[in-house]
Amino acid sequence: MSQASNPESTTVMRDFISKLKLRQSLAETEMTSSDNPTQTTVDQTATGATEEIAYPVQVYVYDISHGLARIYSQTILGISLDAIYHTSVVVYGKEYYFDQEGVVAGVPQFTRFGKPQQVLNKGNTYIPQEIFEEYVDSLKTELFAFGKYKLFENNCNHFTNNTLGFLNDKALDAHIMNIPDIVLNSPNGAIIQQLFSGGSFM
Repeated sequence: MSQASNPESTTVMRDFISKLKLRQSLAETEMTSSDNPTQTTVDQTATGATEEIAYPVQVYVYDISHGLARIYSQTILGISLDAIYHTSVVVYGKEYYFDQEGVVAGVPQFTRFGKPQQVLNKGNTYIPQEIFEEYVDSLKTELFAFGKYKLFENNCNHFTNNTLGFLNDKALDAHIMNIPDIVLNSPNGAIIQQLFSGGSFM
């Protein structure tokens, strides 16, 4: 997991995985106690139910300042920033992200953010889509529920980092995750925090 993961995020993920393992264990127990477990196993193999499928995982990176951060950050913050990053996770043919509306799933490159500035390849996941969707649904009611967006403490990049950790134990790049700390520790960080606390750059 990323060094930027917060304890609440890690707890939510662990709780979901524990529930998933319990459910699988109960299903396996039910299967082995059925009248014809041998036939069940053969049928699963024959239909390919036990075959693992690799799903590519990508991160779309956007500069929501549209180049203005590079021009004005030194004047406003007293430090230079290349961009103000928004990220999303792309997997199973969908683009998932978190903003002030909550968790959103859309068609890649056809969300309100348009085409990404950069695409980061994050390997593959072997988790079935329905399991991931179930995990995302749990996030919608907890850590990344509507109204839980916080510009510096719980934003789109925290969501991306969390879902990467679930999909294949990857992490979002540090130079993106560390932007809030860099901004808040800048000469004008306290003023910026007061201006944008609980808000959005969008």
